[in-house]
Parts: sequence; C-alpha cells; structure tokens
Amino acid sequence: MAKVTLKNIYKVYKGGVKAVNDFNLDIPDKEFVVFVGPSGCGKSTTLRMIAGLEEITSGSLYIDDVLANDLEPKDRDISMVFQNYALYPNMTVYENMAFGLQSQKLPKEEIKKKVDQAAEILGIKDYYNRQPRELSGGQRQRVALGRAIVREPKVFLLDEPLSNLDAKLRVQMRSEITKLHQRLQTTFIYVTHDQTEAMTMGTKIVVMKDGFIKQVDTPTNLYMHPANIFVATFLGSPQMNLFNAKIVKDGKKYKILLEDGTENVVPLTTNKLLEITDDNFVDKDLILGIRPRDIHIVPNTEDGFKIKVEIVEKLGDENLIYTHLFGKKEYTIFVVDAKQEVKVDDELTIKFDEHNIYLFDKENEESLFKIPEYNYFTIDDINKYLDIEELSKKIY
Repeated sequence: MAKVTLKNIYKVYKGGVKAVNDFNLDIPDKEFVVFVGPSGCGKSTTLRMIAGLEEITSGSLYIDDVLANDLEPKDRDISMVFQNYALYPNMTVYENMAFGLQSQKLPKEEIKKKVDQAAEILGIKDYYNRQPRELSGGQRQRVALGRAIVREPKVFLLDEPLSNLDAKLRVQMRSEITKLHQRLQTTFIYVTHDQTEAMTMGTKIVVMKDGFIKQVDTPTNLYMHPANIFVATFLGSPQMNLFNAKIVKDGKKYKILLEDGTENVVPLTTNKLLEITDDNFVDKDLILGIRPRDIHIVPNTEDGFKIKVEIVEKLGDENLIYTHLFGKKEYTIFVVDAKQEVKVDDELTIKFDEHNIYLFDKENEESLFKIPEYNYFTIDDINKYLDIEELSKKIY
C-alpha cells in the first residue's frame, strides 16, 4: 500500500499551454480520492502524470515516499483502468487478466490463483473463455478492473471508467467499485466529470478548473461549505441559484438586499453573521447563493417573494419549478414535493431559508464564510467499526 504526494506539479505543452498549474496534494494510504471537474480542467492529465504516461514539466511526484518523476510506468507499482477498457480483442477474459502476470513470468499456479481471486470478487469466472466482443459494457469494465486487481498494485488509477456505460449500469458499477476499494484496502485515485460519481464514491474530492485546484475536501464539506462560486455551482443538481446582493446595516441588525431592488430583502441571521470573515462586507457588492431545495413555498399572507410559475419539470418524486426573480435573465429554480400541486401560471409566494444562504465576494468569487477543516474518517477509522480485515480474510 502507498501514499501519493504531488508537490508543485505543472504540465505545460508546446506553445506555453498550461494544463496543470501548481498542483499540490497529499493522498494518504488507502484513501479513495476523486478528481472532478469539467472537460479540460486537467484531471486526466494529472492522473496520467501519476501513471507515468505524461511527463511532468516541473514539480515532484512521490509514491510511497519514493521520487517517481523518472520511473517507468511499469516500475511505479500502479495499475490503471481506462475509459475505453483497453482489452486485447484477440484474447479471452482469462488471458486478458493473466497477461500482465505472465509478462512477469510468475508460475502458472500462482497466476491462476490470483486471476481466480479477482474473478471471484468481480463475478466474472463464468466468462473466462469469452472474448471482449462477446461481453456487455459492464462485463468488459469488470474484466478491466480484474486485470488491474491481479497485479496487487500499491495504487489504482481509474480514468472515467464508467462514462461509456448506460445510466443503470453506472449506478451498479459505482457501488461495485466502492465495495472493491473497501475489500482491497488500497489507494484509489479516480477521475470523473460526473459530480454524482464524485459525491457517492470518494472519501475526499479534488475539484479542478482550468488546471487549478479549486477546493479539496470531503463530499459533505464541499457541498455544505463551498470555498468559491465554481465549487458551489458545480456540485449539486439543480445547481445553486445566484443573485447580486449587498449587505446593509439596519440599526443594530444586518440585512441582505437582493439585486438592485430595496424591497427584496433576506435577513442575515446571527449565526451567518458570525461566519463572515471579511471585515468590510457592509455595502460591498456580493453574490448570494441559495440551493433549490432551500427555497420554500409559503402562504401568500407571509412575507416573501411573489412569483409566477413558468415551467414545471416532473421528476417522479419531486418537481422542479422555474420562475424569474428580480428581472434576472436566468431562471430561478426551486424544488417541491411531487404531491404538492403546482401548475404553470400559478402565482405563489416563496421564501429563502436564511439559515442556508451562501455569500461570495463578487470580485474574486471566494466565499465570505469560514470553511471547516477536513472532517472525514480514514479507512483505518472505518475498520475499527466494520472489521473489514476479518471480512477480507473470508474473501481471500
């Protein structure tokens, strides 16, 4: 097992194009870390530099405290699972899984034992004699995972391994990979552009944009305490609603004026006021964020914002309601229970949950609120409660 450390990593291509900028990260042993971000953010490039498939322009990469910049990929003790499976089409499932071990010239008995163990975990022993073209997408992905498992590497690298699967199979394979990590107790580094994969699988998430790390934290902390507007809007579906805002002092209290209208007010609670780290926040141009599930319909007799329903999207268990607020071009979206009757052209009163608002500096887009330190359990902590070591003895 191994920890992975990246110090001041840069990747610059010809023409001065920077794909990765000053990437610094410590990945503890047995961690499941997810790199997430939009296309072109540098997440796959970073993974390929860890694998040795891309040269590091500058900076230092350590795998288990050994400088790995100049090590060949085969000498880094890593296994990689690719987006397109990368199986040998003329080999059977067994031959694909055994190929790497045969290259190491291990005894046949040992190869068979390792392949059988991996196939048992992944449920693919019945496919040994099939070739890749005779398998479904999910079965091919299991074979690709099995080929990585048999090598018993220090680090698993997975580059968008589920992007070619249909929605139902992606959900199934997400849980399979999570269980696999728990069984193998190995460091996993996983790349995806899918926020759902990142939130459901990672013990720690690295959010990237334009080659920079925007925030590193647990899934819960990233969602509840985004450090900037990009993270706030990237994580969460539907995404956070944003409004121009300004905090003003009203006697001894503070309130938030939305957009340019003085009658559109959201109270600033004492708890939220205590979280603000900027001493000069009064009368400063800000961005207020509110998640769709923190906007609620209230009786028309209550204070709130009067709206007209323009679009209703029915998702089964809940409905998405679209409206325009304060003259904004973009829709404001909020969520209601599917049992609640809401129709197009209904006139409603909505209210923001002032306990769950977010405030960002309009100029640098950074959060005004304090961001908690990492708050997550390591795999070693989990072992104390789940006794995974005993379970793994039964599996192996």
